Amino acid sequence: MTNEVTLSDYEKIINDQTEIIKGYEKLIKSLPPVSPTVLVNGLIVEAQALMKQPESKPKDEKERRQLFGARMKMIRQMLGLKQADIAKKLNITIQSVKNYESGIREPSIKNLIALAHILNVTTDWLLDVPPPLIEAKPFTA
Repeated sequence: MTNEVTLSDYEKIINDQTEIIKGYEKLIKSLPPVSPTVLVNGLIVEAQALMKQPESKPKDEKERRQLFGARMKMIRQMLGLKQADIAKKLNITIQSVKNYESGIREPSIKNLIALAHILNVTTDWLLDVPPPLIEAKPFTA
C-alpha cells in the first residue's frame, strides 16, 4: 500500500479549490459596492458633524432616537443602500426603517445588532455611546 498522490488527486484538489473561489466571487459580487473614497469621506463627514455637536448629550429619549436615526441614515446612504435593502435584510417593513431614521421608533436589540453588522459600524457608535475613559496609572516596579 503506497501513499502516492496521482494526477487525478491533484485535479480533484484544484477543482475543489476552484469551486470554493467561485463561491467567494459570487458572495463578493452580491455585496453592495463600497468605494474607499466614500468611507474616507464618511469619516470626514462624521468628524465634522462631531465638531458641530453641542457640548451636552441629548437630554431626552426623543433626541437620542433622532441622533440614532441620523447616524443610521448617514451610513446607509454612504454605503449606497436603500431603506428597502435594510428592511429586506432585517425582515421588517420599509415603514419600520423610516421610523428608525426619523426617530419615531428604535430597533429591538436583535435588529440593532444586525443593523450594526449590515452598516459595518458598532452598536455603540449607532447609539452614540462614548468609549470608556481609561485612567492612566503610573508604572511601578
